Amino acid sequence: MAWASTPVPHLPGPVRGVGGPLTSSAPFPPAHSASALAGAGLSVIASANPNATDLGLNVTFSASAQGGTSPYNYSWRFSDGTTPGFGPTLTRKLLMAEVLHATVWGNDSSGQSSNTTVNVTVNFSPDASFEVKPTPTDVGVPVYFAAVNYGGTAPFQDSWNLGDGTTAKGTSLHHTYSAPGTYLVTLFDNDSVGRMGESQAYLEVGASLSSPSLTALPSVAEVGDELWLNASIQGGSAPFTYAFSGLPTGCLPNGNATFGCFPNSTGTFVVNATIYDASGLSMSALAGVTVAPSLSLVNFSASPSNLSVGRALSLDLLTSGGAGGVSVVYSGLPGGCLSSNTSTLQCVPSSPGTFVVNVSAMDGRGHKVVASTTVIVTPIASPPPTGGTSPSGNTTNGTSKLHGNAGSSTPWDLYALVAVAIGAVLLLAVYRSGPKGHPSPPPSKGRGAATPTQGSRSTPPSDPDEEDLDAPVT
Repeated sequence: MAWASTPVPHLPGPVRGVGGPLTSSAPFPPAHSASALAGAGLSVIASANPNATDLGLNVTFSASAQGGTSPYNYSWRFSDGTTPGFGPTLTRKLLMAEVLHATVWGNDSSGQSSNTTVNVTVNFSPDASFEVKPTPTDVGVPVYFAAVNYGGTAPFQDSWNLGDGTTAKGTSLHHTYSAPGTYLVTLFDNDSVGRMGESQAYLEVGASLSSPSLTALPSVAEVGDELWLNASIQGGSAPFTYAFSGLPTGCLPNGNATFGCFPNSTGTFVVNATIYDASGLSMSALAGVTVAPSLSLVNFSASPSNLSVGRALSLDLLTSGGAGGVSVVYSGLPGGCLSSNTSTLQCVPSSPGTFVVNVSAMDGRGHKVVASTTVIVTPIASPPPTGGTSPSGNTTNGTSKLHGNAGSSTPWDLYALVAVAIGAVLLLAVYRSGPKGHPSPPPSKGRGAATPTQGSRSTPPSDPDEEDLDAPVT
């Protein structure tokens, strides 16, 4: 607090409008001027100028006589115990905050005497402070200023410098700042005797509130996962307060912008965060949170679990719960089967053996379940012996033995089928065409051969071993 003039030490005194006027219990007349008649009409009149003042200022006391016989002499006594004074006019600097009683005695030349008392109110030097609401504040928010004055001598005049180039007068006022910053506000409290009290304070003005946000990490969680919520805002004046609603069961806010919790029930939640700054303004933001059941294994199986080489195999995984999708990895697979990120893996084993197939399923939160199943793959069975010979040297009866998957056969089975088909076609062709439709071969023209005569018919010699082609085929 700065003073307009040099401060004077003083005792504590009442606040204006709080403790009431200063009073004294000394037995002096209450008026500031009075007269009294003594003897043959002698009376004394006294006054003080000013009759109300501040500590450390001078007051002039004056006395005059009426009646009696001149010349007159005057003597003064003061209730503060200071040195008495003499004469019709006396100036004193008053150093005690009180209601001072000054008594003057007047005597005339005939020995008559009269006295009177004048009162002076001595106040503490003026002091001041002021209230600001709200503080700190934001751009565009009306700010209320109210002066609080102490001491001094009424009447008073309050004037303001609001720090942004604006000045004003009055005990109270409203003002709105148009830009953020730190402003030095000054109040000047002037009293009627020329003393001034001064009070200063810095006022923080923040930018307007904007861009509220609320983030939930993760936005998709599982029961028992730790969930973090963070609210933020641009502008405004600190300190900020935060109010949350719509939280998952098991989450309790702690009054801070950021807090963690462990949801204990599933569901989809819309969380609301309302952010208040020091000026009382607020803005809100929303965030969605999904709480899923924990990842668990329902079933893992192989179909069929016992099969031969070349037959189709299906591995089926079933899970429930989990958050953020599930990734799957298989291991221990039979030859010919490769791992794939799928809950149903289909393949054709190419090597026999007993295999313990393992599967690991992990969700987006890193939770994992594992399972295993046994798959037996047997080799392809050898075909039974037959009367024929296959191209590979194996005996066959001309029919194919199917192995493995339906519709598949070994190469030599295919060769046997083709040979049987070709033989049947050739036999059918011979049967249909026969020797009747073909001329006999010409006779031999070799030595000793008989020459047929005209009109004669040559007859080939009979061969008892020759097959009768005209006979029906049996």
